[in-house]
Amino acid sequence: VTSTITDISQLHASEYDVRYTGTDFTVTRLSDQSQITSNMPVTIDGLQFDLSGTPATGDTFRVSPVRRAAATIQSELTNAESVAFSSPLRSSSNVANSSEAIVSAPQVLDINNAAVRNAIDIRFNSNTSYDIVDANSGTVLSAALTYTPNTPISYNGWQVDISGAPRTGDEFSILANTTAQGNNGNGLAIAALQTSSVMTGDATFNESYSAMVSRVGGQTRSLQTRSAALDNMRIDAIERQQSVSGVNLDEEAVNLTRYEQAYQASAQIIATADTLFQTVLSAVSR
Repeated sequence: VTSTITDISQLHASEYDVRYTGTDFTVTRLSDQSQITSNMPVTIDGLQFDLSGTPATGDTFRVSPVRRAAATIQSELTNAESVAFSSPLRSSSNVANSSEAIVSAPQVLDINNAAVRNAIDIRFNSNTSYDIVDANSGTVLSAALTYTPNTPISYNGWQVDISGAPRTGDEFSILANTTAQGNNGNGLAIAALQTSSVMTGDATFNESYSAMVSRVGGQTRSLQTRSAALDNMRIDAIERQQSVSGVNLDEEAVNLTRYEQAYQASAQIIATADTLFQTVLSAVSR
């Protein structure tokens, strides 16, 4: 079983167990033990799980999609001038427009769309409808589309917003930013990531980092407390063991003093007995 990242914003800092039941697969997210039962391939948490080969009933596979994520982070750019802050597309309003409506900088949704850089005109044929027109040939590509205020207009892998109230005859152009005119669209999009919920779908980078630091700090403190408690238990066990089978130096010193006194008393008795014996021998020999 392998995994491929399909949506980084949905990733979880977790490993997964994939178990084959004989008819389908049970995918368990180990961080919270949540389970999903499905056939392969299946997409979960921004990951697509794929199977190769034929599993046997009861086979379990451990999938670790983000285990080495931090170790593989590296700098791709070392020159700030290499950062493309301008959007690959730019927009403009026709100077002949009769309204004060303004078109936003294009937001690229699919850079791999083959037609994303095609020059397009958004031409209003009434206050509430518009045509999509090929800016080079004048061919109408999509006609009489309904305009909904405050709703983005999407086409060819991009989208724009039109603020204000466009009128009949107003025209807005979307074209490739070949001259790199400074609309800093990419720069603004990068800056917006700071406050966007891109981590697990509901947290910003700062919120996710703060949560990680808090979690690691809490676990570290818990382990330190447990280590101190275990060390105290070790010291107590050593003291208990020594109280039963070890040598107490103070007690042994007292015993040595007692033995010394006993030896001195015995020596005095022997000396006295020797003196008496010598006296008896002297008396007999006379």
